[in-house]
Amino acid sequence: MISNSDPVLLLLREASRKRVCPGAVVCASRKGVVRYDHAVGYACLYPVPLPLVAQAIFDVASLTKAVATTSSIMLLIDAGELELDQKVSGFFPSFKQAGKTNITVRHLLNHCSGMPAHVEFFKEIVALRQDGGGPAPGPEAVDWVVQQIANMDVAPPETKSVYSDLGFIVLGRLIEKIVGQSLDTFCVEQVFRPLGMEDTFFLPLTDDALRRKRLRGRQVVSTEQCPWRGRLLQGEVHDDNCYAMGGVAGHAGLFSTTNDLHRYAQTVLRCAKGEFNFFTPAVIQEFWRKQDLVEGSTWALGWDTPSPEGSQAGSLFSRNSVGHLGFTGCSLWIDRDDEQIAILLTNRVHPSRENPGITKLRPVVHNVLHGLLSESAVLPPPDTEGLELPADGSAGSQAGRPVLNPPPNRAMFSFEAPSPPLREPKNLRDED
Repeated sequence: MISNSDPVLLLLREASRKRVCPGAVVCASRKGVVRYDHAVGYACLYPVPLPLVAQAIFDVASLTKAVATTSSIMLLIDAGELELDQKVSGFFPSFKQAGKTNITVRHLLNHCSGMPAHVEFFKEIVALRQDGGGPAPGPEAVDWVVQQIANMDVAPPETKSVYSDLGFIVLGRLIEKIVGQSLDTFCVEQVFRPLGMEDTFFLPLTDDALRRKRLRGRQVVSTEQCPWRGRLLQGEVHDDNCYAMGGVAGHAGLFSTTNDLHRYAQTVLRCAKGEFNFFTPAVIQEFWRKQDLVEGSTWALGWDTPSPEGSQAGSLFSRNSVGHLGFTGCSLWIDRDDEQIAILLTNRVHPSRENPGITKLRPVVHNVLHGLLSESAVLPPPDTEGLELPADGSAGSQAGRPVLNPPPNRAMFSFEAPSPPLREPKNLRDED
C-alpha cells in the first residue's frame, strides 16, 4: 500500500487544502494497466461536507465536445453519412448568410470557423420566458440558438483559431438532423452503451423521471452556487446556455465518471491500433491529427494537442498526445506514443467559478503522473486514511471548509492557489 507520501495524492490533498478544488478523482494508466483510480477531498462543502468517492459522477462540461459530439461525428463519417468537408449550410440553409456559406464540418471541429467563443444566449432566453414567451427547453430552444448563430456576422473560416462553444452547439443539432434522434439518445445507444459506459449520460431537464433513473441515488458532485438560478447545482448542468436549452447540447451537458472516461480512452487507443472494431483507424488518425488550418493552432478535430509552452497537459506528454479540458475542472489526456491515459475530474467551480487555481494544478499533476507512469513499477493503491473530518463533524474553524490532515512536505508544491473566504451559500434546496 502506498503511504500518504504518494506524490499524486499529496498534490491533490494540497489542492483541496488550498481550495483549488474541494475534491478530485484521478484515474491514470499506461499500456492498459491502471495505476491510479483514487478520490481525494470532498464532493461538496455545503450544506455539510461530503467525502468524495472514486465512482462519483461529475458534470464534465466541455469534455462533452470530445466524448459525445466528436465521437458521434466520427461514427457518422465511418458510416458514410457525413463528410468532413461538407458545408454546414447544406444542413442549415440559414447559414447561407453573414459570411457563413463556406463553413464546413471540419471548420467547426477545428475551431477555425470564424465564430466567436461564447455568447450568453441564456440571458435572452430567460428574459423571454419571464415575459411569457421564448423557446421551450429542448429542440425548440436549440433551434432558436442555432438561428441566432446563423444571423451573426462572423470572420471568414481559416482566418483565426477561436475555441468556440457555438460551433459545437451547431454540430450537436447537425447530428440530430442526420440521425433523427436527440443527441442524448444517439450517444447512449450508439456510443456509451456499446462501450459499456453505464455512468455516462446527459440529464435532460425536460424529463425528471429519466434523470432520477440515470442517477439512481449515486453520488453526484456539486458544482456552483448559481447566482441567477439561486441554488446549488447538483445533478443539473452547470453550463448556462446548455441549461437554458434543456440540458442537452453539443458543447456541454455530459455527466460521467473517471472509470467510464478511461474505458472510452482505452477503447479509442485500441481502435487506433486496429485491435477493436468501433472507430476505424483511419478516422481516428484524421481526427487526432493537428490540422494546421490556422498558423499556430494546436487543434486537431474535436481534440486539442499540447501547446509548445504552458500546456495544461504539462511538459512531459508527447507532441503526439491529444486531450480536452472542461470548465468545471475536468480534463482527459491521451499520450499515443507511450499509451498513457490521464483523467482528472475536479469540482473546482464549487462553490464559485471565480477560482482559477486549476490552471496551475493541472500541469503539475500531469507531470507527476507521467513521470510515475513511465517507471517500470506498478503503483499500488494509496492509503487514504489521512483524509478525515473533525471528530465533532464540523467544518473546522474556517466556516464551511473541511479540515484535512496536512501533507508532510508542503514545500514541495510549486503551485499557488487563491484562498477566498468561503461563506455558506443561501437558497439551497434538495435536488431530485
